[in-house]
Amino acid sequence: MDLSRSQLNAMERAQLILDDAGVSPRELELLSRPSSRLSSHVSSRSYSPIVRPPITPSPSILASQYIPPPARPFTPDELTNHVHKINRNQSVDAIIEHPLGAIVEYPQTGVFPGQAIAHVFTIDPLSFENPKSNFQYSMGGNGGRLSCCGLLRDDSGEPVICNRLKSSCQGLKVCSARPDTALDVQHSYTSRLSVHDIIAPSLFSYVDSATAEIFMKTLALFCALSEHGCSFNAGLISGVTTALSEPNPHPCIPTGGFGAESGPESDTDFDTDFDDTPDPLPVALVQNGHLRNSRRRQSNNHEMCMGKLVMRRDRFNRHFICCQYHTRTRRSHLILRNLQEYDLDYLRALLENNTSVIAKHEGAARERGYGPLVPCSFVASPSEQKQLCPHWHRFADGTLAQGTLAREMKCTSTFYIYVPQDLAACPRVVVVCRNPHSHPPPAPIATPPPLVATFSELLHDMHWQLADATPRRVMLDSGFVRGLRKELGWNSDHTPSLSDLHPSLANLDHVRRLINTVRLQKFPNGTGYDGLYFAAVKLLVSNDTNQSSRYVRCTEMYTLPDGAEFRLIVCMSPTMSLRLTQATRISIDTSFKRIHGWQEFEVEAWDNHRMRSVVSTRAFITSQSADAHFILFRRIFEIAEADTGTAITFHHIDGVGFESVVADGHKGQGLGEY
Repeated sequence: MDLSRSQLNAMERAQLILDDAGVSPRELELLSRPSSRLSSHVSSRSYSPIVRPPITPSPSILASQYIPPPARPFTPDELTNHVHKINRNQSVDAIIEHPLGAIVEYPQTGVFPGQAIAHVFTIDPLSFENPKSNFQYSMGGNGGRLSCCGLLRDDSGEPVICNRLKSSCQGLKVCSARPDTALDVQHSYTSRLSVHDIIAPSLFSYVDSATAEIFMKTLALFCALSEHGCSFNAGLISGVTTALSEPNPHPCIPTGGFGAESGPESDTDFDTDFDDTPDPLPVALVQNGHLRNSRRRQSNNHEMCMGKLVMRRDRFNRHFICCQYHTRTRRSHLILRNLQEYDLDYLRALLENNTSVIAKHEGAARERGYGPLVPCSFVASPSEQKQLCPHWHRFADGTLAQGTLAREMKCTSTFYIYVPQDLAACPRVVVVCRNPHSHPPPAPIATPPPLVATFSELLHDMHWQLADATPRRVMLDSGFVRGLRKELGWNSDHTPSLSDLHPSLANLDHVRRLINTVRLQKFPNGTGYDGLYFAAVKLLVSNDTNQSSRYVRCTEMYTLPDGAEFRLIVCMSPTMSLRLTQATRISIDTSFKRIHGWQEFEVEAWDNHRMRSVVSTRAFITSQSADAHFILFRRIFEIAEADTGTAITFHHIDGVGFESVVADGHKGQGLGEY
């Protein structure tokens, strides 16, 4: 078989590629034969794994991973030369010099009262960020004045004039169930990498066992029921008895209270003799009068079910929990089955408020080191909005509730920050930390500004997808994840999380706030109708001739003859206008699913070259009336004529133009177009 010159060149190139890969024609022949020798040949070869070159993290990530060294005491010569002096009255005992851009979240303080540690930060005067903004401690008492700092010297050796800022640590918020003896904790030196081991030291350690797991799951179920109760809304169904939504006659019982097992011991699905009469309102009071979490949204509807929750058994002797108003005719009330993984004796005692049985179970749990009787070790920063401890505790009066967080103001640690007035001449900042902290270190809840800037850049790279970004959607965006891997220098196969950038980003509320801030910067007028309106006006005013930027062409509001308000948004590039004027057979359709409160209107035409249907016009409307469609078609035709210089025509009227329009049976579209 004779080969052409192009075929010979192709074979030569293929041979070069095979030679570079270390593959011979003999090996290709073996691979092409489906014989038993293939598996033995392939298995006998040794394949070396692909070694990926290491990726270097970005400078901000490297700065956040910086671990400060311990403070260095001054040498005798330095003490003799008064290098440790800030001024005539103040001095420091040790010093730490940090490199350029270092992020220090937990600056070392003195080990004993009166001891002072000086932190010298080298900064970039062109992009100055106060080192204080990286601290995780809640700071207060920001008083400032001019002062000379002997730790900073100019070229002539004289002390530099600085703006001195004085701050003090505001301590921590501690749980009301935390013992007083647990408050006597001090620390002076830690880092973000080691803070998790000491942030909330466990006062009672226990061995994880099946008994402990069942007890904690049962307690968690009861706490969830206590918080939410029966969520049936009596206002959604007409004709419901007023007993479901009348004011609670027992103020001490929260919505969805609890009571003893009552009524027939059978499930309404099985017992034909079940009485549909609701159980009486609870008589025994359950003391659950505790604050609700301020982060949880409260319902303004006063018609929520006030029924208590009871434990019953069906005819197969299987336990379940249901609202007292749950019957065969009222199946919308709460019912919970499949309680096999819970301690039914303890759960029944909690529902019935059987104090003796509760004390037996919780006392045994306390001896093993867990349960609501164990003293709490939870702490929170004063800057956090938490009002309640996430753990439930049994207090001295017998109530089971979440502990309240109160601010602990006994910390005596102070910070003196010296910022030179001329940063270009002296690009260094001194932070003097005096006295140890009288509490455990706070959790890293504040994101350092350099990492916030990194996160913001990743969000900006999402472009238009930032308009509807959420904490979950950003982690599903391949471009965002690719950028995150590059910033982190991520070499692992599994996808990194936002907490790998900084632990504070594990708080989705915090991430949502950062996203909203960046979104407002990119879309200052919002991402709704107003945002599109101002974007279209800006495009008209700028007289931008770039064809690709001319897409949102019309954002208008009309008052229809019946007095209704009609909003219209037309999205149509000049290329789409040309496609519309050249089409002869079009189809129109309206979708109601993508945007709440708007209908999405499309004009499509078949493209023979691409063998597919292409969109010629996309519009968003708020009315389906004939008058609204008349305005819609008129504006679409005007935009297409302005872009192409060709008027829209109809074949049955003008002899050229649209031969057919395929639409559904909507009356408004037909009347509006014709």
